[in-house]
Amino acid sequence: MSTAPIIGLAPQRETAADRRAMPDITDIAEHMADKEGVCARVVPMRAFDPNTSRTSYVGAPCKATVATTCPACAKANKYLRITQLREGWCADHEPVDAEPVVTQAQADVLGTRATLFTEYHEARRTEEHELAESIKALVADLDTELRELGVRGRLPALDEKPRRKTKSTRRRDGLPDLPRLKVDKTLTIGQAYADGKHRPSTFFTLTLDSFGRINQVWDPTGGKDGKGAMV
Repeated sequence: MSTAPIIGLAPQRETAADRRAMPDITDIAEHMADKEGVCARVVPMRAFDPNTSRTSYVGAPCKATVATTCPACAKANKYLRITQLREGWCADHEPVDAEPVVTQAQADVLGTRATLFTEYHEARRTEEHELAESIKALVADLDTELRELGVRGRLPALDEKPRRKTKSTRRRDGLPDLPRLKVDKTLTIGQAYADGKHRPSTFFTLTLDSFGRINQVWDPTGGKDGKGAMV
């Protein structure tokens, strides 16, 4: 004996509790941010493009230092602090950059390049184009050798392209030098406490309670701010 299907069966009703149990779009976004290791509390920042006169909004990390607030930013700040301590932000002496060591091979190759640079322009001036192309290929090999020898910086091109003229901000010749103040090293190196080993590396700001609450409007007639608190 076969049973006929029930026609017109109403679908199961969705209750408010069922809807609250569903994941919110914010929960999904925070879950994906936590999975990818990025900030989940992005702060919108307004960016203005002076060329197109358009305003757009970009997300900036919240830079929280507490893991319960934002694990990704707290982790980034932790490693930033480790890097600062490793680089000597709390050192008892000013760091001194090591002087670069110039090898004889670097000097010889760069000297040869400078000679070929002059010969290349002389060949272009006398219209010896075949010789100029040979020198150009040789200079390219010397540039590769300089990079392999550990030389950094921009090497001057044989055929410099005309640069766009820009307004210079360099001071004019003949003007007196600007006054310079002597750097006080006691301001850049913290003082040690007690046995001379502890050096503080934490800064904090104190706000006097007599100034009242911050960001309030002063009322000169009543001596109170807009919310009735004494300033």
